[in-house]
Amino acid sequence: MKVKKTHYQLNIPLGIDKEFEYLFSSKDSYTYTERSSIKLTKCFVSNTGVIIHKGFIPRYSAENLIGLKDETFYLRHWFKATEQKMVCNYGNSLNAFRLEDKKEYFSIHTPWFGYFTWITSYLPRLKQALVEHPNAYLIYPMEWDEIPYVVDSLKLFDGINIQKIPKDHHVFVKNYILIPCRPWTSFFDSGILNNIRKFFHGKIDLINVERPKEMVFLSRQLCKRRKLINEEDIYPLLQRFNIKTVIMEELSFIEQVNLMYTSSLVISIHGAGLTNINFLNSGSTVIELTPKLNDFNKFRFPYWRMSELLKLNYYCIFCDKEADEVYEDEYDSNLLIDLKKMEEVLEMAILNLKVNIFR
Repeated sequence: MKVKKTHYQLNIPLGIDKEFEYLFSSKDSYTYTERSSIKLTKCFVSNTGVIIHKGFIPRYSAENLIGLKDETFYLRHWFKATEQKMVCNYGNSLNAFRLEDKKEYFSIHTPWFGYFTWITSYLPRLKQALVEHPNAYLIYPMEWDEIPYVVDSLKLFDGINIQKIPKDHHVFVKNYILIPCRPWTSFFDSGILNNIRKFFHGKIDLINVERPKEMVFLSRQLCKRRKLINEEDIYPLLQRFNIKTVIMEELSFIEQVNLMYTSSLVISIHGAGLTNINFLNSGSTVIELTPKLNDFNKFRFPYWRMSELLKLNYYCIFCDKEADEVYEDEYDSNLLIDLKKMEEVLEMAILNLKVNIFR
């Protein structure tokens, strides 16, 4: 197995208040290890993508299952997948699918499935598999056919051999190819992120512009959570800076990529929608609105790390949480933004854009 290690030292976000700097300085350095694929024999693949090989979950087969930071992650998924394998082998209450022995197969899904992981983990693994094992078959759960962004993005890849698996079926594979995952969901590699951006920019019929010009606020007004309580109060400020409001749920996947390609500035509450910054051009600006958490150890800043590696200008505005609503995950809270702070950050960010992009 080939291994390539890259060390990253990140910059503290622009214009961040002094009281929040330590949240980033404690996470501003890490080493990313890129690995080539591994051939395994006689594997069990659960319906959530957990791999069992020789009685254990192989290392690098899924994010967050290393067992170093939180052993319950590994043990919980190991117990469940092992039980599923046993029932499939010796019982009849679970559905199992046995793949052909003469073919090679790989999977890209893990227990962490969503738009964020699809763009930053699953598709990079797919690209690696197509390069290293072009004749292998992708294990494809049939329920993916019901997810528009999955269907739309896969249409852009040429030469994928697909083995569709019925819904809620587990899989036995004789010849399995493990396409390594990053160890944690917040770990990224500059080359991998930039390759995905380059791939989509090259595949989609993008609007022909010399420089990105749109400035957009991604509204979550149609969502049930993570909304901006005083969103209407910021509209005059957005209009003053010629920033238009966009609801991403109203756009197709292709339209979202096009929007990012032609945008120079994106404002959004922390959430999967910010994953689209992967399609911004270098030099563009990201302003993330994030809640002030009660437990500061739970802060996660994947979009800061993505911005750094994609050479985007990143700003972070910490917002108060809605007092009347309490969520188990504080990131699900509705937010109240300080208009003065937002105006301050916008003036700083747009001045920076004028100097670096619009001159």
